[in-house]
Amino acid sequence: MLGIGHEYRVTRNMLMDDIYAPSEIRDRFLKAIDAEETMLCIRLAHELTSCSNPLPGMVCEQLSLPRGSTYGAAARYLLVQGSATR
Repeated sequence: MLGIGHEYRVTRNMLMDDIYAPSEIRDRFLKAIDAEETMLCIRLAHELTSCSNPLPGMVCEQLSLPRGSTYGAAARYLLVQGSATR
């Protein structure tokens, strides 16, 4: 029980569990990005939009995303880019 004067902080993990995609999907996504297979990237991105796994730094640079971005951020970015080119 918390008494007066005790600090209680709600962390992000208390509000929502992180979502991690299977490594097979993440690996296929990275290979598709590296091979510039746009349609495969977009198809896989739909499965990764809420993924909290950190994206490798080199891929962040390749996509011009900030270091520390997640697979979910990369997936959402590519989906927006894909819809803009249609």
